[in-house]
Amino acid sequence: MQYRYAFTLVELMVALTIAMVLTVVALPRVREGLQQNVASRSATLVKSAFENARSNAIRSGKPYGVILHRVRNEVTPGVDLDDPLLLASHGANYCKRISFAQVAFDYRGDFPSTTMRFDARTPSPPPLPPGPFFVADISSAGLLFAVANNLIPVDQRPFDDGSLIRLGKDGVPFVITHLVPYPTAAPTSVRVYIQDASPNYAGNSRFRDQQDVPFSIETRPIPSPLRPIELPGKVVVDLAASGPSRSPAGFSPMLINASTNTPPRPPVIRPDLAAGPGATIRGYRDIIIMFNALGQIDGVYLDQFLSAPDVYGYVKVPVTGQIALLVGEVDAVVHPQTIARYPAPRANTVPAVPAAFDHTGRKIPNFANTNSSWLSINPVSGHMVLKPVASPYGLAVEESVHPVLSGGNHNLTVLLQNRLLDSRRLTRGVTR
Repeated sequence: MQYRYAFTLVELMVALTIAMVLTVVALPRVREGLQQNVASRSATLVKSAFENARSNAIRSGKPYGVILHRVRNEVTPGVDLDDPLLLASHGANYCKRISFAQVAFDYRGDFPSTTMRFDARTPSPPPLPPGPFFVADISSAGLLFAVANNLIPVDQRPFDDGSLIRLGKDGVPFVITHLVPYPTAAPTSVRVYIQDASPNYAGNSRFRDQQDVPFSIETRPIPSPLRPIELPGKVVVDLAASGPSRSPAGFSPMLINASTNTPPRPPVIRPDLAAGPGATIRGYRDIIIMFNALGQIDGVYLDQFLSAPDVYGYVKVPVTGQIALLVGEVDAVVHPQTIARYPAPRANTVPAVPAAFDHTGRKIPNFANTNSSWLSINPVSGHMVLKPVASPYGLAVEESVHPVLSGGNHNLTVLLQNRLLDSRRLTRGVTR
């Protein structure tokens, strides 16, 4: 006799109930694991982009780099700081697309034999520097003349004040400070004022008066034809908390240029955005990090406001210490003020911050979230380290590590910098 075995309806319902309970319990853990996996792989993707750029620079012998494209749309309009999770003020605080940059050419004049003449004796009218300068004839240096005479739009110039120029057969580096057409009425030459690129080298002393000197001007980077990289899902480069060690939030649009028709001023961290009544505040846009033929960081370029109406251009800024990029999720990108007052606002903060806020139901900010990662780049060696973010100090420990300033106040900018630097130090395993 053959028997058939089957589940009763009650047994089937019990089995389904147990399976549903296990699914409900396990699903958040599975989702969290998948998110961590995507974030980890995306951070590795960002590191690979920088490693590829560095390898290209070493292989080609020419500067090559990475462009961090800041998201243009404003997630939250205006500059209202009442919402501590404000993602944008002037452009967004994060990057979803990464592409590559290269230097097209170095300008050496219009002919192979073009030189500039060193003039150590002719005085310069104020407000130009009183020191020596070089003279380039417009007949053999037409591009210099076009830039000096503002014949090329500011955002399309291959070089400008602040560009690197190499002089002499040894290619000694200097920085261009002024390009002045001369004489004023009917220019026939351009005066090139420079300063030493290295503070330890007295460059002008090596040139004789009226000596003809070959030159090479480094042009601004341009996009490379390589295909851009799109970061998957919600993963972004958090620019609100990224920057060099001496300015940890240096890639945030909170580093603003409040000028309109005046030349761009050095960046200043302004977490309070208090530019004054009627001020026109302009933010930074894209960021380019370039490597040289030795694999070192050759320079950082900020696509910043240059002149009205809304003209932007890449301006090279000094590399001030190790560069750190924070890779996290878009809904954990926060306003720099939130970084300065997380996990709780400090008393007597100057300038004052809005009232305390509730994080309930909101993601931990990327700089304190262990699912995020820090990518650190040494500017001298080009060496890169990628590590997950460590848990931050508790408030009690932080108060002992960062006591109040003289006068009993906490400076908001200092607190912002300290919290970001603490996150980086703890990630590297340093506790103090």
